[in-house]
Amino acid sequence: GRSYSLTANTGHAKTALASYLMCAVSEPKAMPWERVHDKCDVLFCSGENPDDLKMRILGHLNENPKLQGNGRHYIEGVFDLEQSFSSIKEKAATIPDLGLIIIDTKQAFQTIENDNDNAENLRFASACRKLTFLPSRPAVVVLCHPIKNASKDNLVPRGGSSYLNEVDGNLSQWRTGEIVTLHW
Repeated sequence: GRSYSLTANTGHAKTALASYLMCAVSEPKAMPWERVHDKCDVLFCSGENPDDLKMRILGHLNENPKLQGNGRHYIEGVFDLEQSFSSIKEKAATIPDLGLIIIDTKQAFQTIENDNDNAENLRFASACRKLTFLPSRPAVVVLCHPIKNASKDNLVPRGGSSYLNEVDGNLSQWRTGEIVTLHW
């Protein structure tokens, strides 16, 4: 029942972490992730390069034969999240144990003219929060591109401050070489 953003520059492993998280919560006993105890289904809205996501999931399946592919559901393609809310709600209703919705990315599912428009950003954040009130009360994680010229110390989602004020937390991720650091 919470809404979060995960902000990182392009190439800093947002989708990689999201795909791993999806596997970890949909089949926790199959993953080396001891902190997840309760399994739940995941709905991954893949607006940025859905074929890449499929390849990442196949990579997880190849690396870990214990993963069965259960509990993972997808919506592919770019659409306006606010206008298509009823479609997402219908899809979510078919997933009995939905505990997590991942939206990849805010920029793909938010069709606005001006990234810095506070009113538009608030509407989008509110639509994402509405997803947390679906019957199973899933958490929502929205992958976000950062502000222009973002550094490790100022990874906030691109857009008006009203978006950041509406989410329950902003996770940030930074890649240095082969090391990816996740921070809250």
